[in-house]
Amino acid sequence: MNQIIHLSKAKLLNTLPINDLCGNNKQKRNISVLFVVVIVYMAINIGAFSVTTTMNLIHAGFVDYVYASLLSLTSVALITLLLFTLNTLLFEGNDYDMLQSLPVSKKDIIASKLLIVYIFAFCFACGMMLPGVVVHVLVTHAYLQFVFGIFSVVFVPVIPIGIAIIFGVGILYVASFAKHTMVLKILLSVLLFIGLLILLIGSYFLQGIGSLSTVMGLQMLQIYPPSLIFLKPNLLYACMSFVVSMLIFYMLTWKYEVLHKLSTKHRVIYHDATFKYHSSFRALYQKEMKRFFGSYLAVINQGFGIIMLVIGSVLLVLVPPKMLFSMLKVSQISVNVVDYIPLVIAGMLAFTFPSASSISLEGKNLWIIQTAPVKMLDIIFSKISVTLSLHLIGYVCAIIAVFLRFSLSVEQMIAVLLIPLVYSIFTAILGFALDYRFANYSWDNEVVPIKQNLQVGLTMLVSLFMVGLPILLSTILFMNLYFAMYLVASILFVVSVILFVLLSRIRTLS
Repeated sequence: MNQIIHLSKAKLLNTLPINDLCGNNKQKRNISVLFVVVIVYMAINIGAFSVTTTMNLIHAGFVDYVYASLLSLTSVALITLLLFTLNTLLFEGNDYDMLQSLPVSKKDIIASKLLIVYIFAFCFACGMMLPGVVVHVLVTHAYLQFVFGIFSVVFVPVIPIGIAIIFGVGILYVASFAKHTMVLKILLSVLLFIGLLILLIGSYFLQGIGSLSTVMGLQMLQIYPPSLIFLKPNLLYACMSFVVSMLIFYMLTWKYEVLHKLSTKHRVIYHDATFKYHSSFRALYQKEMKRFFGSYLAVINQGFGIIMLVIGSVLLVLVPPKMLFSMLKVSQISVNVVDYIPLVIAGMLAFTFPSASSISLEGKNLWIIQTAPVKMLDIIFSKISVTLSLHLIGYVCAIIAVFLRFSLSVEQMIAVLLIPLVYSIFTAILGFALDYRFANYSWDNEVVPIKQNLQVGLTMLVSLFMVGLPILLSTILFMNLYFAMYLVASILFVVSVILFVLLSRIRTLS
């Protein structure tokens, strides 16, 4: 047990900037403080959603369903989040090969990895459930059920982790038979996510309750049947969680090395050597693109916005807007809805930011690109161009779909064409600038630079805030929406130019 705790502690300290908070390095300490601020901000938003859902359920008369609804929402959210990261956390990376050389058993290594996953899932479950549980007890004064709810949070993440592992192992196993393993893994994950999304949206359309959070809370009871056990305060769910945890552990212990080899397997294709001459920028650009598309985690997490934008554009072309609005119980397409299209496209682009981890992903190989006989400006622009290229794919698909399905005025057409482009440039340059400022080269698993770096969270939050800023200005200050969009876009363009000029003066990335 001590070995499991020590391995988990070392992994946590290596993953999270805990030591840097108390260290002497001022720069690392500031980075750690910003990281904590981002985590707190996200926890506040999750807690606010929990409180809102609980209050809506209580007002709708579903007091007895609060705990079960919170559990189902938390579990489905955990399954969705873990689906994109669990294989990388458990099977990929070189930490298993390093740990095998230590005097620790395979069971201890696997148990420490599962414990890390459980700790992250438990923290998310606490943020999702406890605020709603507190609101419930303040309204109903059911203190006994409150104690049961607090105790049960310990067992909430276990079954979702088991389900996510089953999905992840299934995707890993099926993809291992394909020639293009990475493509199939990404496709299966996206299809599974779309299936969950369609199931949720379909259930929303079939309900007559007005509040979306209330519908989600109730409908998740059917999507996640184990939550129905929470309708009565008994220990059955705890027993189920214990059994599931034992089955997961023994299954992974039995087949872990096979799964590890499947996750790290690379197909080697031998062919006659050919030499091609390209410019230094093109060679660097191709290198960055190959690294992005060669990482399942990067494509799923940092390319999520473009994936959804392309899928949404295809659906918009296939399904007429009138049908979509009739499903939403809207009799006609409002002009105001069309006005928000530029911000919707910009918001999807803000979810795609490979530049925010492009420097950190160099890791210990940074010296190679540092000593290469290429201009630093080519290195910088090649990393930014990957994000811009991905944005261009989604942008073109969205523009074609919007122009085919909506009758736009000249003002609306100009906004749809220009506003997303400015946000695309801003997101790409901002991501690289933040990654240069807070670069992290010490990692043994790509989860750290792709998902857990401060610059990744800051890039997404700042970009999304800027997407919502025109709406805030038009709502609070009663400003014309188009004037607000052009005002914010102009500021972002100026900031982007200033940042790029500053970045062009960089002489070294370390």
